[in-house]
Amino acid sequence: MAIAAVARSRAPQTVFLRRLRGEPLLMAIAPGELERTVILVVARFGDDVESVAASLRTAFGLPDAQAHVAALIGAGLSPEVIGEIRGSSPRTVYNQINGKDGMKARLRQKDFAADDLSAISKLVGKIAAMSRAITRKS
Repeated sequence: MAIAAVARSRAPQTVFLRRLRGEPLLMAIAPGELERTVILVVARFGDDVESVAASLRTAFGLPDAQAHVAALIGAGLSPEVIGEIRGSSPRTVYNQINGKDGMKARLRQKDFAADDLSAISKLVGKIAAMSRAITRKS
């Protein structure tokens, strides 16, 4: 049903697939170039933070600090916890997200709207899944 919904609406979706055995999978569905087509990527969920940060740097041109913060948000951590991990204040983390040249502004330049931490987390999950699938092929 999710695939048909994306083909009709042209709005991307992410679906978590739970399995009886093994790690959960993440299915990212994005509209294809042609009408009524989709791009489907299924990958293992749970890349390490450094791999995800590297993918975010490549995909969106984020600086190292912003890419690392985005990857940690994708792992479900709060700005307060991210600040502790990175040795910075929560205010610094918020600035890396919301500042004039923060990750939200950079994502909008690439036509990705991510207005809150939940949207950033979902976007990071999609990028992690897609980058894992791409690196496995090469």
